[in-house]
Amino acid sequence: EGFKHPIPLVEHEAAAIAASVQTHPKEMTGRATTSDGLGSARRAHLSCHAQAGATVNESALMVGEEELTLGELVASGERRVPEFVGLSACGSGGNTFDDLDQAVGFPSMLIALGARSVMATLWPVGDRDAATFTTLFYTRWAASGGTIGDAFTAHVRALQQQRPLNSTFAAYALFGDPQLRWDNPPDPIDLT
Repeated sequence: EGFKHPIPLVEHEAAAIAASVQTHPKEMTGRATTSDGLGSARRAHLSCHAQAGATVNESALMVGEEELTLGELVASGERRVPEFVGLSACGSGGNTFDDLDQAVGFPSMLIALGARSVMATLWPVGDRDAATFTTLFYTRWAASGGTIGDAFTAHVRALQQQRPLNSTFAAYALFGDPQLRWDNPPDPIDLT
């Protein structure tokens, strides 16, 4: 049931991230626009719902009013995926282990399709804290001139000192290549 309700701060989060990295958000509000956006972007951030299922066809992102499954991402494998994908979506970093042959989640599948790094959450996150986490993270990474791994680690440590018991801040994980850099000037970032 919670998979289909709107996320109140999506537009605020997209605008805040875009302002922090000096770009304009590209709205991806459905399966087709998200799939196309992922195929043409260098970096993408999706603020949406996620659902980990027992198979790639049962694991999905809810973008707008439509589901985009891992199976659909695999089927569109001829398309390029961004070098970085940020998933501000509850449990998007998890997977199910009903069948070890199907034990893939969004991070591993996006990396298999060509992404270098993926940021995702390991459990449900609060909307307001998720917007705070992601906006401050992108600001830190873009301004640092360093690697995503260094920026992510510094960001998490700083937030843990400010609010050590915040479960949303603790939910974010970085997968893939920690050496990815934010090149300046920043390319447009696709946001939903």
